[in-house]
Amino acid sequence: MNCKEFNKLLALPEREQKNITKDMQKHMEECPSCHAAYEQFLKLFQYISEEKSEKISPFITTRVIAKIERRTNRERQMKRVLIPVLSFIFLLLGFFSAQIFISLDTISEESVEIIASEYYLSDNPGTLLEETWLNTYQNE
Repeated sequence: MNCKEFNKLLALPEREQKNITKDMQKHMEECPSCHAAYEQFLKLFQYISEEKSEKISPFITTRVIAKIERRTNRERQMKRVLIPVLSFIFLLLGFFSAQIFISLDTISEESVEIIASEYYLSDNPGTLLEETWLNTYQNE
């Protein structure tokens, strides 16, 4: 038997900690690394049996479940608060943006009325308007 075969037999799921064959025993006597692997195998099963025998407090699951529920409740409360607050913010943004567009629209109407009144009320409407526009663009 070689090390590879020994490790395959050792890793079989139905293998119990004390159930080894004569070939495996003979190989362990000849191979120190496989003997160390078998010792680790025994320690593993010993640790597993100790863990199985340990009693866990029955209240631990209750505490864990309560903690999970508290986190879930906090998230729900945050959603209940966050959605109305964000809705209100978007409503305010919409209101202010509408005010800006309305004020832009009134400026353009007022400027049209001013230009029209200056054009029709002046003595020489064409030249005064042209001079005003020329002076405006020359200053820029």
